[in-house]
Amino acid sequence: MDSLRPGFTLYLVAAELWGQVNQKLRSDDRKGIVYIWEGLDPYTVAGRACKYLYEHDQRMTRLVLVAHGSPGTFKLGEDIDAGNADRLVSWLSDLFDEGSLGVEVVSCEALADDVQIIGGRRYGQANKPGASGIRHGGYLLGAALAKASGQTVTGALYRLSSEVSIALAGPCRRVKPDGTASVVQR
Repeated sequence: MDSLRPGFTLYLVAAELWGQVNQKLRSDDRKGIVYIWEGLDPYTVAGRACKYLYEHDQRMTRLVLVAHGSPGTFKLGEDIDAGNADRLVSWLSDLFDEGSLGVEVVSCEALADDVQIIGGRRYGQANKPGASGIRHGGYLLGAALAKASGQTVTGALYRLSSEVSIALAGPCRRVKPDGTASVVQR
């Protein structure tokens, strides 16, 4: 990262969350917000992000994806999962600053493999990658995003409340570009 240039975070936000995000964040010289309308394909979403960065002469230190989600998927334009995640972030891989903070998926349970309900509360599960007979959708999504972007990806294992914050807090799954994964507290 150029030491004379402040870090820059790009937020790609599902349009249906515009109201909550708009109350908390504004674009400035440290962050940019691009709203993504329902139905846009991953290439178009990536193109809108690239256009914003070029028009504002920016590189990213962090990419934050804000959308509704469920285990192994989130909706940013259209449903994004392990099968099409590379189309969303591969174009953006060259636009990260060296030493960036990576990609954050601020989306309910998106990097969880499954959900267990205990006492009426939902708990996202991070199953061991490669274990047979269980789901791995959240890990596969995180791994696809990490590999295509060349960045570490961190995402929610739990339900988020956008009324509280547009950030990750609590147990999250972190996946590195080499596929190694861990659960971290944010």
